[in-house]
Amino acid sequence: MPEPVPMPASVLVAVLVAVLVPVLVSGPLTGCVRPLT
Repeated sequence: MPEPVPMPASVLVAVLVAVLVPVLVSGPLTGCVRPLT
């Protein structure tokens, strides 16, 4: 394991948040839209 560096960790967290938030938001939206269409 490499030595813990704060910046890469925060970058990874930021990327995970940027990816997960749209998925969590679009998930229920698509679930509500599909029955309507």
